[in-house]
Amino acid sequence: MRAARWAAIVTVLWVGWGYLSPPAAAAAAARPEKKGIVLVAFGTSVPAARAVYEGFEARVRAAFPDVPVRRAYTSAVLRARTAEEGQRLASLPSVLAP
Repeated sequence: MRAARWAAIVTVLWVGWGYLSPPAAAAAAARPEKKGIVLVAFGTSVPAARAVYEGFEARVRAAFPDVPVRRAYTSAVLRARTAEEGQRLASLPSVLAP
């Protein structure tokens, strides 16, 4: 279980889309502000760790019911491997894209 906890280190980012950089903020000035929570993890193929990710996401959703929550994975290898199995995992740039 300890390995699963280490595998499930998740960074929670509050993202105000449009405020990521000064040029993006200037370009997005006419758009309404969007807020959300992005849970970012390297990723894992260990089922026990995936359960920890899901439990953490459930807690975040319960704590912030009116805020959209999305998940992103930084491991390109994991995203490619799961895509071969028919499951598509999002990358951080794809989650942050407007």
